[in-house]
Amino acid sequence: TTYPASYILTDVPPPLPSSNVYKPAVDCPPTQSWRVPDPYDCSIYHDCYHGTDLVSYCPAQLQYNPEKQSCDHAQNVQCNDNINNEYILICD
Repeated sequence: TTYPASYILTDVPPPLPSSNVYKPAVDCPPTQSWRVPDPYDCSIYHDCYHGTDLVSYCPAQLQYNPEKQSCDHAQNVQCNDNINNEYILICD
């Protein structure tokens, strides 16, 4: 069976730019469950399940579309390019 790209999700993470890079987790309250886009990378989304943050990655060239609750083509997603792919660098 072939599925449209907007329905394909993957748990394979992209390579990190450096081993000393940290991206803060999404705040997942212990009493609620929902799916939210990553605040730093439009190709990542978080399934918050009762306090647990489950990180998922869209396939290459796709971004998470919160309206559809799935990965979609970039032209269909309103992503804030000002925060896309920003990382916090941890210096020793």
